[in-house]
Amino acid sequence: MKLPLLASLLLTLPLSALAAITAEQAARLGADLTPLGAEKAGNADGSIPPWTGGLSSVPEGFKPGTFHPDPYSEEKPLATITAENLSSYEAKLTAGHIALLKSYKDYV
Repeated sequence: MKLPLLASLLLTLPLSALAAITAEQAARLGADLTPLGAEKAGNADGSIPPWTGGLSSVPEGFKPGTFHPDPYSEEKPLATITAENLSSYEAKLTAGHIALLKSYKDYV
């Protein structure tokens, strides 16, 4: 029983070497990629805005030693996707989200 576990663990060790990035990829951080590696540009239809650097000042109401206040508390959802309106958004959803919406009528 222990041998298969040990063998599977040993097989995963070389995979950590695949996580390395090239100097060219690292140079993109802060240029066209965010510091965590996401694309800075928004998408073509504007539904995902470009990343502009995140918060640039201390949020109003912040007290040291406490949790940060929600800087987006005034924002309202643009849409709520349910099983009833799924067909309007299906092209933008993953297969997993579609399955959840179809399986659970109270899933949003």
